[in-house]
Amino acid sequence: MAGNVTSEKFTVTVASRPITSVTVDKEGPTSLYVGGTEILIATVNPSNATDPKIDWSSSQPEVAKVENGTITALSIGTTEIIVRVSNAASSESTTVTVNVVATPAESLTILGEKHNLKVTEELQLTATVSKVSTLLIQKMPMTLRSLKKASTS
Repeated sequence: MAGNVTSEKFTVTVASRPITSVTVDKEGPTSLYVGGTEILIATVNPSNATDPKIDWSSSQPEVAKVENGTITALSIGTTEIIVRVSNAASSESTTVTVNVVATPAESLTILGEKHNLKVTEELQLTATVSKVSTLLIQKMPMTLRSLKKASTS
C-alpha cells in the first residue's frame, strides 16, 4: 500500500485595488483653434489598480470630441472634457475646460479703387478673408471713415 495522501482545500480570494483618484496632465482651461488637436494624459492612482480603465467624454461633442485622450476641436465654443473611472467600484472623475476659438485669417484682401476721403466721408469697400476656420468668410462689406482732418502742409 502506498503512503497516506492527505489533501486540503483552500479558498483564495484576490482583493481588488480600486482606483482612488484620476488626474490629467493639464491644469486649468486650454484653448484650441477649430481643427486643432491636443492630447491629454490621464493617470490613475494607485498605479497598480485592479481595473485601471477610464472613459473620456465631452459635455459638448459638437464643440470638441475626445477619443482616448485626444481632443479634436470641431466648432467655436466651450466644452468640458470629462475623465471618469469606468469600473463600478469607484466614481472618481476630473474635468478639463476646453475653449475652441476661430483659426486666425491667413490673408485679408480689400478690393476697390484708391480714394482720398474728406473728413467724415465714407467709402464702401469689399474685403475678402481667406482661411478663417470652418467659417470661411468671403466678400465681407466694410465701411471706412476718415476720422482726422488731412494735413495741409
